[in-house]
Amino acid sequence: MSAKYTFWAWDQSINKAPLKLTLLQLADNANDDGVSWYSVPKMDVRCGMSDRALQGHIKTLSDMGLLVVRERPGTSRIYQLQY
Repeated sequence: MSAKYTFWAWDQSINKAPLKLTLLQLADNANDDGVSWYSVPKMDVRCGMSDRALQGHIKTLSDMGLLVVRERPGTSRIYQLQY
């Protein structure tokens, strides 16, 4: 967990609770470099939303420039928060 990225996530101007919750979940899982690699199934349980909903919120956050999603063939994705 990186307090730096959690504080950063709280400061982002996001007015939709599910988007903010998704960003906070990614920040809570991030290391000191802002990298998170938790799986969507783990995160959606913690956030109380479906896989599809969480994936949609991740795409929206990526489109907003708040994170970069990198695919890793045969394994989970890597999420890089853009501090």
